[in-house]
Amino acid sequence: IVKIPCRILDITTDWLADLLPFPVASFQVRKIGNGYMSDVYRLLLEPDNQSIIVKISSSSVPTRDLAARFRSYEKEHRFYAELAELVSVKLPLCYFNFFDETGRLVLGLEDIGSQIKTQLTESNIILAARNLADLHSTQPIEGVPELAEGMRAAAVELKTCNLTGLYHDRVAELIDHYAQHSLELLPRFLQQPQVLSHMDFRLDNLGFTPEHVTLFDWGEFSSAPPGCDLAYFAVTSMTTEQRQAVEDTFLDAYVRQYAATSKESVLQSYQLCLLPTVYMPLLMTGAGNNNAAQQLANRLSA
Repeated sequence: IVKIPCRILDITTDWLADLLPFPVASFQVRKIGNGYMSDVYRLLLEPDNQSIIVKISSSSVPTRDLAARFRSYEKEHRFYAELAELVSVKLPLCYFNFFDETGRLVLGLEDIGSQIKTQLTESNIILAARNLADLHSTQPIEGVPELAEGMRAAAVELKTCNLTGLYHDRVAELIDHYAQHSLELLPRFLQQPQVLSHMDFRLDNLGFTPEHVTLFDWGEFSSAPPGCDLAYFAVTSMTTEQRQAVEDTFLDAYVRQYAATSKESVLQSYQLCLLPTVYMPLLMTGAGNNNAAQQLANRLSA
């Protein structure tokens, strides 16, 4: 039985050497990224100058409690253990994947950091649209979490949060109304076609090459309308100017790749799903990323 480390400091050279397909004589740890539910590290391994990404349950108790409410650790473990081979999108290699009865997660993944971008080109946007179409084309899988579960978990915070610092004027009124009444819209979301969705499809969770997109961070996946991933990507990852210039191109690329849908259906789903993206700035604020939260809130307001 492999002992699951509670903290990054509990990981040893011998523990890694038993699990990885390459030699490990020593390693260094670098904390990276803005993980909102987990602590994320890059491990630099010797002697062969390899590196891996280790994702581990957050060291913050409130964050672990939030992750438990969304079942984020359990879902990410299950995705790599059971669903990864069923989706037709490119994923990082998974070297180890542990989740125990106390809710602790330790995940070891291929390091694709060199493929992660800080801004998008139009060709990246089209690749992302095709990637989503391939994901959403996945055949139905038994036991996939439902959208209602995530919306109910988000509604708890939306009802008690203070949005006045992020949004202003008429936009603030609209978003505050949604925050207080989000579950009343749930039937409208459930009337839409439901597809396997990533639910955190944004620039930080994508690796780009000229030919493909590698998709990681699967802790929020569920069935959902196609518009959830499409709207979330457009709002969180495109600039306001890009959305105005290439939004149609983005949706057209998706429809061309996903033959089982129509532009009218996708546009309806996309427009409906713009409102739930207001939750992301709240997560950013909770993680201390106030500047990024305000930038995203400004995009939403536009």
